Amino acid sequence: DTLLANLKIQKLKEFNSENVVKIVYHPENLYYVKPLTRGGASLEGHTDSILTCQFSPCGKFLASGGGEMSIRISDMDTSTLSHNIEVHSSWIMNVTWSPCGEYLASGSLNGVVIIVNAKKSDSKINKYTAHKDCVTSLSWKPLHLDGDYCLLSSGKDGSVRCFSVLSNSTIFNIVCHSDSISKVIWSGENIIYTSSRDKTIRSWSESGEIIEVYNGHAHWINTMSINTEFLLRTGFYDYESKSENSEYENKMAYLESKPLNEKRD
Repeated sequence: DTLLANLKIQKLKEFNSENVVKIVYHPENLYYVKPLTRGGASLEGHTDSILTCQFSPCGKFLASGGGEMSIRISDMDTSTLSHNIEVHSSWIMNVTWSPCGEYLASGSLNGVVIIVNAKKSDSKINKYTAHKDCVTSLSWKPLHLDGDYCLLSSGKDGSVRCFSVLSNSTIFNIVCHSDSISKVIWSGENIIYTSSRDKTIRSWSESGEIIEVYNGHAHWINTMSINTEFLLRTGFYDYESKSENSEYENKMAYLESKPLNEKRD
C-alpha cells in the first residue's frame, strides 16, 4: 500500500526521463538462514587426519583410516568403536569392503595393499607390496561373477594389480598408463576400467588385455563412476526391503550357488 500511494503521488507531478522517482518501502518480515547443526552421530577417536572412509555393504559398520596408520571399524547402531586394525606402517589412503562384507582391503601411501577379515582385529593378513608409490584406488570383483574373491589396486606408478584372496597371490600386473591412475573399477560386465592423469580412460579384460582406449579429456581425469557402482558394492543386501528374505537367507542362497571350496562360514 505504501509503494502504491507513493507512485500515485508521483503521477500527479510532472516529470521526464531525467527525474528520479523515490520509492519508500519497509520490510514486512525478516528471514534468517540458520546453519545446520543437527547431526546423526559424532565418531571420535582418530588422532590424525582422516583420509578415507567407507560404509560396509550392510550399512551397519564404517571403516575409516588416515594419518595414524590404523583402521577403525565403527558400529553405526551404537556410534561406538567396534574394533581397531593396526596393520600399516604408512598413511592409509584407501579402504574398501568386499561385496560380501567379509573382507576389508586397504592401500597405503608407501604402495602396500593389505586384506583382512573385517570382523576380526587379529585375523589373518594378506599383505602385498603392490606399487612403487601411493595406492590411489581399490576395487573388488563383483559378487555375481564366478571365480575367486579378487581385488584390483591402482597406483601412482601407472600400474594395476589383481590379487586373489583365496590363493594369496597376484593374478596379473600391468603398466597400463603413462601417468598416475586416479580410479580403477571392476564393472558388472566383467570389464575393468581405469582413468588416469594421462587424460585417457581404458578398458581391460579380466586377464589384463586392453579392450578400448577412450580419449577426449583435455586435462587430468581425477575420478570416474559407473551407474551400477552402488549395486555392485552392496552385494546381496536389500536396502529397500523389497525381498521377503532376510539378509542371512540372501547370503545363504548366494553361498549355495558357489563351488564348495569357495564357501565361507
